[in-house]
Amino acid sequence: MNLYPWIHFHNLGLLSMMGLKRSLSSTAPNQPAERRINIRAQARILEALDQEGTPEDLLQRAIEFSAEYVPHSIPTLMMRDREADSLTLAASGDLPTHFTAQINGLPLYSAGPACVAAVRRREPVYVPNIAEDSASSKIHDIALEAGMKAVWSIPLFAVRGEGQHAATVGTLDLYFADHKDAERQNANELIEVGHLVALIFDRYQTVKRSDRQSRLCPITDLPNRSSFTESLRHEVQAIQVKGTIDRRFGVAILDVDGFKDLNDALGFRVGDLLLRALGERLQSDLHTSDKLARSGSDSFFIMFDNLAPHGDIGAFAEKILQLVNEPYDFSGHGLYVSASMGISMFPWDGEDAETLMRNAETALDAAKERGGSHYQLFHPTMAENRPTMEHWFEQTKLGSELREALNRDQLELHYQPKVDAQDGSRIAGAEALLRWRHPELGMIWPSQFVPLAERMGLTVAFGEWALQQVCEQNQAWQSEGLLAIPISVNISPLHFRRGNLVETVRSSLRFSGLPPEYLELEIVEQLIMEDSRHNHSRLQDLHNLGIGLAVDDFGTGFSSLSYLGTFPLDTIKIDRSFVSEIGEGARRNQTTRNIIRAILSLARTLSLSVVAEGVETEAQGEFLADNGCDLLQGYYFSRPVPAQDFAELLRRQTEHRRQHSA
Repeated sequence: MNLYPWIHFHNLGLLSMMGLKRSLSSTAPNQPAERRINIRAQARILEALDQEGTPEDLLQRAIEFSAEYVPHSIPTLMMRDREADSLTLAASGDLPTHFTAQINGLPLYSAGPACVAAVRRREPVYVPNIAEDSASSKIHDIALEAGMKAVWSIPLFAVRGEGQHAATVGTLDLYFADHKDAERQNANELIEVGHLVALIFDRYQTVKRSDRQSRLCPITDLPNRSSFTESLRHEVQAIQVKGTIDRRFGVAILDVDGFKDLNDALGFRVGDLLLRALGERLQSDLHTSDKLARSGSDSFFIMFDNLAPHGDIGAFAEKILQLVNEPYDFSGHGLYVSASMGISMFPWDGEDAETLMRNAETALDAAKERGGSHYQLFHPTMAENRPTMEHWFEQTKLGSELREALNRDQLELHYQPKVDAQDGSRIAGAEALLRWRHPELGMIWPSQFVPLAERMGLTVAFGEWALQQVCEQNQAWQSEGLLAIPISVNISPLHFRRGNLVETVRSSLRFSGLPPEYLELEIVEQLIMEDSRHNHSRLQDLHNLGIGLAVDDFGTGFSSLSYLGTFPLDTIKIDRSFVSEIGEGARRNQTTRNIIRAILSLARTLSLSVVAEGVETEAQGEFLADNGCDLLQGYYFSRPVPAQDFAELLRRQTEHRRQHSA
């Protein structure tokens, strides 16, 4: 691709206007020699790009390459700073520092030396005599002092650009101490050199950008854990090199309390905004010598300077926690959060970075055990109470096995009936519940493995499997002539947020042949409210498929009841925590009864059906039935049972109905 379409051998008038002192056509090398040079140059560029090293190493290779292919020149690379609208020095050959300092930061908004002109004109600029060039007046004296008499400046273009639309990213400036060496140069060859240098320059910018991204948190723009650990390590090493520990500093790890619940309730967007706001708040309050980083989903690291072990630490910690507690404004709504913090001190709690961080994490665990919203200094006895290495390996092994559970057919679904509240013997629906049958540990309940699955990002895969299994199993039962009932599947927040949920449901129904009215999705209340506009659209798409939509754990959240009338919902499920409070001896018997009556009345007004889960006594069932609840679910009627046992329940129900209808 020719990035200089206006430069051609026949356009000698334009070349004269550019100040070129000789005809390009008269001095161009013969074609075979030029081809050999290009092939050799390209090989050198590929070699330079393939070598490992820092971003600065890449620039140095560009300088070395330019010096090799433009004899007697002293190359300099200038980088375009679009924000400052200037050229800054990126790298240079053997030029005096007083000269490079003078050309660093040249503005592009006014006339200037050759490099400025090359960027503004987007074409090579040749200055045969710097001392006589009016545009170079700013660097006349210092250039002559440095022995520089002539210069070629070649603009560098973004390699991903298109012809004349390619952005200028800098210049390659070739300074000469001898006028004759500069005159002997061929503009076309210099343009080719510029093309090849632009490849290295592009690689430099990519590596630099990647290096920055690898060291920063993309949400808060703060250093990440790796960068913080490296800084902490250097800090410790610098002190130890002196041979005497004459400096004290602390390491604090701060966790936002209940951040996962906040994310589940309000969504990741609000969570990210909170983290960004908290990072800015901490950064503005800390001392300039302190270091702040973000690590993990809700953790911040702080390295704070020169606090005595039993002096001002408490005041520092209280100040930070109070800072976190101040309200955050989100579109006029105040959000309040708290945090826990663990602190270790150098050198008392560790003389290396890893130990200091590990002990700060131990102190953080102790602060959380006290209920959160608290700080804790590390104490050696805490380490004795940390989980053993064997326990850690046990959890790691279990996580690895859970990842393979799907492939090894270890997951299964159990089904819990939902019965008609007016006729407790009639099955009117069911809920599918996930179980893990471990080959060595036996049956593992969801409370034991679902949190692990969430941390490992497996809930979407498990949810997709459950959807497919329920559709196929229900269709198989109906094909046998068994009672046709809707079966509900719990959808995790992560699965609901995934853009392919609607397509997953659609394909599961299509593949199995199950009529959509026999599938229901249960979605937690807080999830629906986290982004009402977006979620309304997704719920509507699901509802349009013809399936049922239920709000799970209704009444446990803190959202507005107004959503019940605006979202395309069919069912609400009264949470078991309310049902358990019904009956003799219950703490909140009367209050809970009034709440349940209000929920049932609201549901009737909105034409929603109601399921009460966690029914374990006859008294609970009678109260719910008397007050208009539609379906009941709980141990009083049946525990969740394997598919073959639930099929037997359906057979009995089917046979019973046939006998009574005959």
